[in-house]
Parts: sequence; structure tokens; C-alpha cells
Amino acid sequence: MHLPDLRADFPLLTRTVRNGKDLVYLDSGATSQRPTAVLDAVRDFEERHNGAVARGAHLLAEEATGLFESARASVATLVGASHDEIVWTENATAAINLVASGIGNATSGIGGDEAARFRIGPGDEICVTETEHHANLVPWQQLAIRTGATLRWIPLDDLGRLVLDDLDALVNERTKVLAFTHVSNVTGVISPVATLVARAKAVGALTVLDACQSVPHLPVDVKDLDVDFAAFSGHKMLGPTGIGALYGRKELLDVLPPSVFGGGAVTIVSMESTAWHPAPTRFEAGTQPVAQAVGMGAAANYLMELGMERVEAHEREIGHLLREGVSEIPGVRLLGPVGSTEDRDVIGLAAVVVDGVHPHDVGQAPGRPRHCGAGGTPLCPAPASAPGRDRLHSSQRPRLHHHRRRARLSRGPRGRPCLLRSARMSSLEQMYQQVIMDHAREAHGRGLKDPGLIQIGESHQINTTCGDEITLRVGLDGTTVGSVSWEGQGCSISQASVSVLTDLVEGQSLDQAEETMEAFRALMHAKGEPLDDEREDLLGDATAFVGVGKYPARIKCAMLGWSAFKDALIHARKDQA
Repeated sequence: MHLPDLRADFPLLTRTVRNGKDLVYLDSGATSQRPTAVLDAVRDFEERHNGAVARGAHLLAEEATGLFESARASVATLVGASHDEIVWTENATAAINLVASGIGNATSGIGGDEAARFRIGPGDEICVTETEHHANLVPWQQLAIRTGATLRWIPLDDLGRLVLDDLDALVNERTKVLAFTHVSNVTGVISPVATLVARAKAVGALTVLDACQSVPHLPVDVKDLDVDFAAFSGHKMLGPTGIGALYGRKELLDVLPPSVFGGGAVTIVSMESTAWHPAPTRFEAGTQPVAQAVGMGAAANYLMELGMERVEAHEREIGHLLREGVSEIPGVRLLGPVGSTEDRDVIGLAAVVVDGVHPHDVGQAPGRPRHCGAGGTPLCPAPASAPGRDRLHSSQRPRLHHHRRRARLSRGPRGRPCLLRSARMSSLEQMYQQVIMDHAREAHGRGLKDPGLIQIGESHQINTTCGDEITLRVGLDGTTVGSVSWEGQGCSISQASVSVLTDLVEGQSLDQAEETMEAFRALMHAKGEPLDDEREDLLGDATAFVGVGKYPARIKCAMLGWSAFKDALIHARKDQA
């Protein structure tokens, strides 16, 4: 397998950034890039064959239907299924919800006697694992709540492997469903599918496999795995977004009650009753994402042409190289095993914790020059794509040291440290980065305090996207902001932003504070455009956040403290009134 040849198949990877260097993409575990073969298949469908699927007899309708079903057959072949055992869904999350909702509908009586195997209620149990992505946890939590069933889970050891010592107790005669991931999206560890499936079969439980991280990286044959259902996404296997697939045994799909109702899924409809198509059509009500399905079929063909055995061998090689390289970096802790004595134990995916550095900052640090990687909670690990994996551990070293540098401080108005005016950096962008990092480390105003004033307001704000949170307290001295203090946790941007806010607004009149808030809000929506001199003077160190506006996800981080300040002011002024 020649990586330079494969790289040429991906138009996005021809981009150059910063001094003409090649873009390195390290986020395939979250979403993969698309080869020309997939892009061309989607474009050809849209330009030459677009028509309603299974809803017309004219030329374009027939061509669209043929391409739609041909794509289904390609995806089925990739995973060793029959074409009528593949259901198109919006994504893998929707596929898992389809099964969970179908079980819920069977419990509520939809589906009649045929659906009896799926019924679940008080006294029954659902088992998952501690390594599950939210997509394979939350649907089962909610099903348990709706039905009165009990949710159990298989624990993990310190290396992210399933602890199976109590498997017989956790998966028992009361267990109706065992749902588990094939490959962890956090550690890359491959689950012992055969052991889990054998136990589920011994007690008559259904098995639901999250195959999102295995179908793109390993040879997957659902018949050999012997699972009842398996879900996977197009965008993780070189295909488009907005498309996924559910594999289900035909005999189960034909009796699983649908959960989305409408045209295309039904055979006979009267005012009193409806008869369903057999699977998979019974689950595909409404207008389908035909172009996306065609793209996912093209992606399946591309992977099969590469040969999944070759892909697996390459994954195994670079997976071990990645773990060994990352584990050698001082201050970096690898989540999961460093090496493996089993060839199929891990794939080329890794997540790390950097001592003293928030996950968002780890994800952003290598991205500044040319690397695109993920950073965040275990829902968003830091996996790597093939063309860039070998460069990760060497490129990280200087950036981690850069994060530990400190700029000298001078004294600004009212004797406070003024970082922006004293930072000694080689470029404006580097200076801005240093200002943010230093404010995050030496955050001003941290620690809630009693301002000793009558009008006090407090607000607690959470960025639900990443988990950053801030509690901010403001005290008013008449019409002046007399005191601002706060506590919280989060990335460098959220912590530095509230530190800067504290410097700016303490001592300002309420009108001035409102003007400052509006100026910062405008800065966040300036998309990196330079500010006029008047606004720069007003914002001071806050101008260092000008580049944040280029990244919509980080705007929420930067605005978190300001939102808390605005809300706290409202509460304080209510007391004042």
C-alpha cells in the first residue's frame, strides 16, 4: 500500500497551509475525507440521474432506483450481508435508535404477535459497556426508562479493555439486549466479540454492535461475527455525511416494528389500518437521501478495491507505532494500551491526556501549523488518518513546550498586569496566542469572593458542547461595577476570556460595561478581521481573541464568561431596583 498514491485520491489533501506545507489530517475517527471516486459518484448522480426512488416508471426514476439499490448491495457486500439486510439510515445513531425504538414499539403493542421477541418491561435487563459512545448508550438508557427495564454495564480496566470476570452475572436470563462497540472510539481497543455474542446467545439476548470504528478499518463480516444488528456511518468510511446503515438479520428485520411512519414503507393503507413492506423498505419511509446512499456505496467499493485485509495490516502497524511514539512524549499520557501482544487488539487510533493542558488546547495546538486533529471529551477522541499518523508524535513536541512558555508582564491601568503590551513574540498571531495562554495560567479574578456590596448578582453558565463551566459573581457600587470574581474550569480560551473580562469591566460604569460587552461580542463575529483603533483601545488584551472568530465552536468558549457577566448584572440590577 503506497500512501503517496492513496493521498492523491483525496482532493482535500492537496491543500497546502502555512508556508506551502501539506495539510495533515488526523481526525478520521470523527469524520473521514472523501476520495475522488466518491465525489464523482455523487456528482454524476446529481447531474445525470436524479429522480424519485421507487416512485415512478420514467427513465430517471428507474435509474435513481437502480443506483440506490446497487449502493445498498455494495455496502452489504462490504460487511458480508445480503442486500435486503441493509437499512439506509441518517447515520449510525439513527440506526441504533431504530432498533431501540422498534423494541419500544413492540412493547407498546405495535407489531402484534410477530414482535413478541422484542418486548421488554419491568424485570428485564439491557446490558451495555462503559466504553460506549453516547449513540450506543443513551438510546438504551431511554428505553430502560420508558419500559421499566434495568440498565447494566460491563466495566473497563485501566487500559480500556472490558472486564469480563462477571459477564455471566451481567448478561443473564433476564437480559434482553446486549449492545456494545466493536472498536472503542476513544482507545482503539477491539472488543472480544465472539465471547460477548456467545454469552448473549446462551441466554437468548439480542446483540447490537456499534461498528462505526471497525467497518472502515477492519475486515467485517456480520455473519461471522454472528451479531443480530450492526450500525455504521458513511462519513467515517470515506462516504458522505447524512447517511448510515443498519444491518439486521432478515428474520428479525421483518418483524421489528418500524418507528418512522409514512409513504414508501407501506403496501396497503386504509383509514383504519396499514400493512408494512418487508424489510428493509418498511424502515425507509419518506424521501430517502439517494445521493448520499450512492456515495456510501462508492465508498464501500473503494474500500473493497483497496482490500480490507491490507487496510487492517496497515492499521495494525501504524497503530502500534502511534502508541509507542506518543507514549514517549514527556507530560503526555496515552489512554489505552501502549502496545499489544495480539495482532487484532487495537487499530490506528489513540487518545491522550496532556498534563496541565485542556483537551481543546491540545486539539488546537497541532492544528495551527497544518495538522487537523480532534480535541475534547471521550465523545470526541483524537484519532488519526493514515496519511498523517506517522507525523503526530514528532510534531507534537515543540508545541507542548510552546504551551509552557511564559511572557513577561508589565503593569497596566490600575496596576494590573497588561500582557498584550509586554509580550515579546515574533509575530502578532504568536503574541495573541501567548496572551491567551498567560491569562489562562494567571487568571485574574479567580475565586468567588464577597464584594461587601448590597447589590450582588451571580450566574452559573455551562458550554454544553464541551463541558466548560463558569460561576461568576458581580457586585455593584451604585452605577459602577465594583467587583467581579469567578470560579470554573475549561479550555484556555474560556478561562483567559473571563480573566480579561475581569480586568476590563471592574471600575467601569454600567454603561461602559455594556459598551465593552458589545465590543467583545462584535469582535467574536468579526471573523478575524482587524479592529479599528478605538475598539482596540477599548478592548485591550481582549483583542487577542480576534482570531477566535474564525472558529465558530470556540466562540462559545470565549463568550462563556461574558454571558455569565451579563446574566449576573441582570440579577444584581434587580436587587438594585
